Amino acid sequence: MEAQSEKPRARWWWPGALVAGPVAIAFAGLALWGLAWGVPSERRARLEGSKAGAPKLPPGAVEQSWTHWGSRGLRTQVGQAFPRHLFNPVRSYHPDEYQVFKSLSHMRPRRLSFDPGNYIYPSLHTYLVGGALGACSLLGVVRLERDLGYYFEHPGELGRMYLVGRALSVLAAVGVLLLVWRVGESMGRGTGLLAMGLLAAMPALGIHAHNLTRDTCAALAVVALFACCRRLAQTGTARWFDLGGAAAGLCVGLQYFAAPLWVLVPVAARLHRRREGGSGRALATGLAVSLVVMVAVFFLSCPYHFLNADRFVADFRSETGHVGGGGLLARLVSLGWATHVFRMMPALATWPLTVVVCAGVVVAVVRRGDDDLLLLAWLVVWAGIVGFDGRNYSRYYVPLLPALALLASRGLVWMAGRAWRVVRPRWARVAVAAAVVAAAGGPAAATTWAWSRLYSRENVRTLAGEWVAEHVRAGASIGVTKWPWQFEMPSLDPRRYRLVVLEDSPRRDPHDLARLLRLRPGYFVTSSLQSGRIGGGIDATDAGGRFWRFLLASGAMYRVCYEGRVPLALCGREWALAGYPEDMLYVNPVVYVLERTVSEARAPADGRGS
Repeated sequence: MEAQSEKPRARWWWPGALVAGPVAIAFAGLALWGLAWGVPSERRARLEGSKAGAPKLPPGAVEQSWTHWGSRGLRTQVGQAFPRHLFNPVRSYHPDEYQVFKSLSHMRPRRLSFDPGNYIYPSLHTYLVGGALGACSLLGVVRLERDLGYYFEHPGELGRMYLVGRALSVLAAVGVLLLVWRVGESMGRGTGLLAMGLLAAMPALGIHAHNLTRDTCAALAVVALFACCRRLAQTGTARWFDLGGAAAGLCVGLQYFAAPLWVLVPVAARLHRRREGGSGRALATGLAVSLVVMVAVFFLSCPYHFLNADRFVADFRSETGHVGGGGLLARLVSLGWATHVFRMMPALATWPLTVVVCAGVVVAVVRRGDDDLLLLAWLVVWAGIVGFDGRNYSRYYVPLLPALALLASRGLVWMAGRAWRVVRPRWARVAVAAAVVAAAGGPAAATTWAWSRLYSRENVRTLAGEWVAEHVRAGASIGVTKWPWQFEMPSLDPRRYRLVVLEDSPRRDPHDLARLLRLRPGYFVTSSLQSGRIGGGIDATDAGGRFWRFLLASGAMYRVCYEGRVPLALCGREWALAGYPEDMLYVNPVVYVLERTVSEARAPADGRGS
């Protein structure tokens, strides 16, 4: 077995910082460049008629006004009175960011009540964002109001609150980069810098640093857990059992998926005992204490999950019910969970870097040193649990990206050590190393740059809304399948236009072709998030597919008069995003505005369209 690497001398710290610092600053700069994408603003408010359309809640519901803005408007009496499209001006274009503000609005700090009222997610991230907003409020950066109506009148104020939360995501991502650098350098000279650079180049980290979500914070906690486990494997002292348990508790307080990652603690303890020996009783005691500490930290970070255990269990089941679909045994036997991470890797890190990561995994399996085994355990546990969940979300893999970067870096350093036996001249070694790093990380860095540039541009939903406001006369009828949701649709003013909503009640079918032909709105608005791409990619085997094919592809009733696209491109080359994970496409739908071409149209007798 390979001996544990010696910690580099302190004299290497400052030269490394001269490289790590600019990398961290460049990454933060790219994220901050487009941090304001899709947040509430005066520009959007004018298109959505927010001042004229602010929901007028009854007196008894004023304090609960924040709780209604995520409703689809169909399930409850209050929800039907205040459908979700009324709240578009105070939501960002990301479909999940508003959850943080809903949870914060449920709290009553003056009464010492910090119940988020929402247990689908852990609450530690919500508390962190709340603390940041409180601090910024004291500094005059943001203004906190309990009345949601205030933000309809001043959407820019709420936009600044979104920016504060997103800035926390950027800071956490920078913290991940710096911690990976320090941990990697303790594995060997140059390993940390290389891992940091590869991680910064991975598109998934840069993309999710733009969002007010818990993913980068969870990644920071997971890297801290790995660092504690490394020290436990080296020293075996009780302090690292405790700190490992505390770090694991923080991980679970940010992401439920992280609970099984506590297994790194016993893996590290077993590695130390294999090398140094020791009492099995002391090992068992340390693990028990570590587990208790993890639960205690999770309780302190999410206390209301325990105090309202029944609601927590109900919310958790609602979020994970899909896992049992088709049977757990069938899911295990299919092995789709085991290959999930490999299917996601090209989107997370691009193909060249995926190849390097795979090579690093092979090297780790061959070497089987302490660090190799801990990294492999991290990879297997996290990829297994996310793969078993099965959803096509890249954000779930953000806490795994540091492990992939460290595996890739260690693999490259190990292979370089063997190659230098053949390549003798120093200039040749430098040239070969630069070429390999550029080939591995260059495409990923270029892709990250392209994504950052896309986030910095005005969002396609706003541009499409401005086109509609300029070219579609007031009072025109605009058809939509569902109440316009700012995530799927451009900015539309429901008081300027007559919206023809196919799903205007719980019993209506949003893809009712016969009803569309009967109502015949003058225009129809949709996006690729609803329908797929026009002229292809539409499955016509079900009612929804037949609806979209008739509407978009047949030309029998409507023609496309506006196609809003802001492509992901670099040097004139446009990326095809059809196979990308769903949450990497939130920023970049294609918006279609269709105009009716005929005054009369008849649905086919079988109702299938053409």
